Amino acid sequence: MVNLGNRNKFDNSALLKCAILSRYESEIYESIVDLLREKVLLFEYASAKFLQVLNGVVGVDFDVLISLGGDGTFLKILRAFYYSVGVFIPINAGKIGFLTNKWDCSNFSGEKLITALKVMANLKEERVKSFSVDYLDEINAQLLKREVKPGIIKRRMVAFWLKKDVEGGEKRCVKNFDFGLNEIYLTTAVPGRVFEFEVWVDDVRWGRFRGDGLIVSSQSGSTGYALSTGGPVVNIDALIVVPVAIHSAMLPRSLVLGVESKISVRALSDGLIVVDGQRFWQFEVGEVVEVSSWKEARVLYFEGYNYLKRINEKLLHQ
Repeated sequence: MVNLGNRNKFDNSALLKCAILSRYESEIYESIVDLLREKVLLFEYASAKFLQVLNGVVGVDFDVLISLGGDGTFLKILRAFYYSVGVFIPINAGKIGFLTNKWDCSNFSGEKLITALKVMANLKEERVKSFSVDYLDEINAQLLKREVKPGIIKRRMVAFWLKKDVEGGEKRCVKNFDFGLNEIYLTTAVPGRVFEFEVWVDDVRWGRFRGDGLIVSSQSGSTGYALSTGGPVVNIDALIVVPVAIHSAMLPRSLVLGVESKISVRALSDGLIVVDGQRFWQFEVGEVVEVSSWKEARVLYFEGYNYLKRINEKLLHQ
């Protein structure tokens, strides 16, 4: 059973509603749960095993959700709970953890986490209403005073719309939609086969290509799969387009576009849409996949998230 505490109290009180979701049992998970139990705070918590998330917790709104695991765990939880969570707090219990907070065995991490939760709880109590992103600047100002920085940052996501022609090609209807934090990867539906496709950037035809596929990445995803295929590391909001193993010596290795741009890909052979390496959608010859920047996820970092330092530590191991 998933422990959601007192459901009625969650729905009707001004307490901060906080959930903890973990991929597996660990010492970090137990230490965080114990920490929340011991402290006298204006919030309650709910916990659930990772494999029970989709069946047991979706449909319950939370002000704060603590995800415990690696980057993959955070990406999965973010997609599952984006519409029902105010702020995500990812804590690393996996391998790389580029997108997550580091948790140490001292009291430092615990103190920062509790301080951040107290700030959000106090602000919610003052208003006696659901936590709102409208308070983001005020929350960050309070966190900065307490040396919890950089605080809550906004991570822009990417989304796709799979469209098919109707009424003799005069109109297009949306067949599927999905979103992710890192990237949308368009590739062949048959492993080992060449994927053929046409690309438009902001309704201007870029060209017809043959190769492994095309990655459309967010800024967050620029240090993921896009980087391993020759894409740039980007520290501003952007849409990064990276062709993968394309049969052309003249094609640019990547494009860095503004977040208002739109990428359209028409399949000339059957293809597969991969979202954050975790969700898969098939599309057929003639169908069009439109990819663009999407909404923003609010993510709390309490242990000093410096982008260049994170690259050195996590990717260059310096």
